[in-house]
Amino acid sequence: MEKKNRRFLPGICMLLLGIVIGISIYSSSGALFSIWMRSFFFGTFGVVGYAMPVCIAAGGIGAIAARRHAPHWGKITAGAIGFLSLLT
Repeated sequence: MEKKNRRFLPGICMLLLGIVIGISIYSSSGALFSIWMRSFFFGTFGVVGYAMPVCIAAGGIGAIAARRHAPHWGKITAGAIGFLSLLT
């Protein structure tokens, strides 16, 4: 894989993770994975658990959009922690 295309990989992984978590949380499926994800996110974040898949997917889109510059993961992490602290 070219070095140029490797920059997209973390963003794509975060985007896919947000989609999978969103399907698990928002669906009324009785699958074991969905039940586990719902109980984990609502137990950890409470009602903010509904916003978590959207935040994860938005972080992935932001990482893809910053393709010219390497994403500053420290700043992204600090921003995510600050956002979560405002919500809780």
